[in-house]
Amino acid sequence: SDGRLEEMYVKANAKYLGKYIFGGQETARPPYMAEYSPSGTISSVSRNLIYDGANLIRGIDDPTYFTVAEGYDMQVNISGSKPFMPNGEGGTNDVFDTIIRLRESIRNNDMTTARNIMPELSDEIDNILVQESVLGTRIQRLEARDSENDVLQTNKKADLSEILNSDYVQCITDLNYQRMILEASLQVGAKVI
Repeated sequence: SDGRLEEMYVKANAKYLGKYIFGGQETARPPYMAEYSPSGTISSVSRNLIYDGANLIRGIDDPTYFTVAEGYDMQVNISGSKPFMPNGEGGTNDVFDTIIRLRESIRNNDMTTARNIMPELSDEIDNILVQESVLGTRIQRLEARDSENDVLQTNKKADLSEILNSDYVQCITDLNYQRMILEASLQVGAKVI
């Protein structure tokens, strides 16, 4: 159980490109902090929130938006708490607390309590899968928007290429021809009047 708990803690503090994945808008700090017992095992895990006095100002639950098209911002992350502690430390679905309680019941040879905790752990795994699904949907929407942007960019490049590749000599010749026709028409019109 200590290995699974440590593994879950490491995953909750996972980084990608130097930023904490579950950090919300505070991606430079680890989203979760562990307290260790004297024996070196995790005794509790809490969210690493930033307070200004008594008020929460930033943290792992803040959404991060990116502009993916003009006038269209999209949330690209999920709350850092939702997969691991959707109801806060020690609340329902606190996966760390559940694993710690399971570990302690097994250490104390209390199999009845361990069996009662297993459905909680199953619910928490389901919650993690739901959050993974939410994130997967956002990734699909971003990929679709990226494809649309690629098509728009290709069309704009084609339009620009057509403009840049115009035959300037032919355009000037055509313009001069049209100007001569206009001048001749004006002269004929002036003579008629």
